Amino acid sequence: MAKVSVSEAARIAGISRSYLYRKYITTGKLTVEKDNEDKPVVDTSEIFRVFGDRQQEDSKGSHPDSPIKDSKIASLEAELRLTRELLKAREDHIADLQQSLRLLEHRPETDSTSVQIEKLKGEVNLIKKESMWARLFSRKGQEA
Repeated sequence: MAKVSVSEAARIAGISRSYLYRKYITTGKLTVEKDNEDKPVVDTSEIFRVFGDRQQEDSKGSHPDSPIKDSKIASLEAELRLTRELLKAREDHIADLQQSLRLLEHRPETDSTSVQIEKLKGEVNLIKKESMWARLFSRKGQEA
């Protein structure tokens, strides 16, 4: 039959790689061979010999490692929940920093700018009040 890596054998068996090593390989219950690159491989017939047909066992609910899987699932769910909370906290922190940056970038008009604006408004109002003839024949118009 085909030979698979130890990680793939653990996946087929439905257990973790470390558990496969600890309970089956080191105790000699599962035979491991070396491939041509000197990497450990497991014959699929060995997996079926030791574990049987896992799909049938899973459907019956008599999985020998189910307490381990249940605790692993609960652990992963708790870790996922914590990760989501941390992500939400970081998103909130980023939003706060962006708001602070927007406030820092807002620069109100300085006093000198507002004084210049008021002077220009005054000159515009004076020009508007003068008649057209006065503007044409003013001293400034003659000098130009």
